[in-house]
Amino acid sequence: MKYHAITISGPICSGKSSLFKTLCQKLGWLSYSASQFFRDFCQKNNLPLFAANLRPVSLTRKVDQEMRKKLLAGENLILEGWLAGFIARLPSPGGEATGGQAQGIPGVLKVLLICEDGERAKRFAKREKISLQKAFREIRKREGNLFGKWGKVYGRRDFFEPKFYDLVIDTTRLKPKEPVDLVLKEMGRPVERKIRAVTVDGLVIKKGKILLVRRNHEPYFGFWAIPGGYVEYGETCEQAVLREVREETGLETKIKKFLGVYSAPSRDPRQTIAIAYLLDVKGGKVEKSDEATDIGWFNFDDLPSLAFDHREVINDYLKNFLK
Repeated sequence: MKYHAITISGPICSGKSSLFKTLCQKLGWLSYSASQFFRDFCQKNNLPLFAANLRPVSLTRKVDQEMRKKLLAGENLILEGWLAGFIARLPSPGGEATGGQAQGIPGVLKVLLICEDGERAKRFAKREKISLQKAFREIRKREGNLFGKWGKVYGRRDFFEPKFYDLVIDTTRLKPKEPVDLVLKEMGRPVERKIRAVTVDGLVIKKGKILLVRRNHEPYFGFWAIPGGYVEYGETCEQAVLREVREETGLETKIKKFLGVYSAPSRDPRQTIAIAYLLDVKGGKVEKSDEATDIGWFNFDDLPSLAFDHREVINDYLKNFLK
């Protein structure tokens, strides 16, 4: 295995905690959070989080030595802390950090998270429920105290120098899952990819009206919708749309025309891809099913609130197929 341990470092609100928690869940490795240790210490001793100058130097060294001990144990470990990556670079306990490149303890992936100051302030303000101006002040105060303490302990201040890390991730504009994917990719592990499911919609038109069902479950609970649903394993889209319409409305139908594919990720919170068909009624009787709270025929100029992108589907029908 290329890596047996991961260290996650970075400044305030760069995304360390989120990455740490998600990697712990995905990998199932042992974990240690130096940040949580100091938070617990401050709470226990009634100290403010930013008061790094009030913490004993011996405590800082003790935590750093504990992190290094865990990394040297060779176990599968995820370690989160401001100086986690720096500690992994030390050639020996109490020694100087290596320079020029990311070296140190073999088999440790040293990850550095960075983020633009403005975005970090926004995240901090939201988390602490304070103004943006106060967030900037608090971040400067906390980081100033921390770097001052570390400078006294180690005689240097280049703890977040990118060249000392194996992977540097700028989280400013990334979605929460993207840093995780980047770490897994660096480790040579398969990155989880979600597959978008396929659904079908059946437009049933009769005497100038369209048949709609009112949804009885999320998403879009209570909204009206074109009857349809998921394509099941072993059936074609054409078979699926006839089955879904029959189950939801009681009508036996046949396909008249293919209308289109609707794949915008925003169309459905589950990001389903819909294939729409125009159907003709060939039998059966309209009956409300367990999948809908109501069912009815509607004029095109008097449509109710519709789920998903069904108004777009209907508009496309009116524009391109109604003659």
